[in-house]
Amino acid sequence: MGTLITSTLQPIFACAVCTGQLDDAATKAANMGIWVMLFVLMGVLSCLGSFIINLARRSRRLALEAAEIDINKR
Repeated sequence: MGTLITSTLQPIFACAVCTGQLDDAATKAANMGIWVMLFVLMGVLSCLGSFIINLARRSRRLALEAAEIDINKR
């Protein structure tokens, strides 16, 4: 049984990306996929940072307005 299995197996070779062939289409596609994911990630992080800065500014503005209203009531 073991001889039958080992005699029918074909050798397995690594893909072009794993072996480091830089001119292969699969390697170029993998590199482009990495760049696309990085750009998307940077866009999402930029939006998140802008939202946090917006919340901080709004919070500061509302705190100053509340303090001004409190001072005017006295």
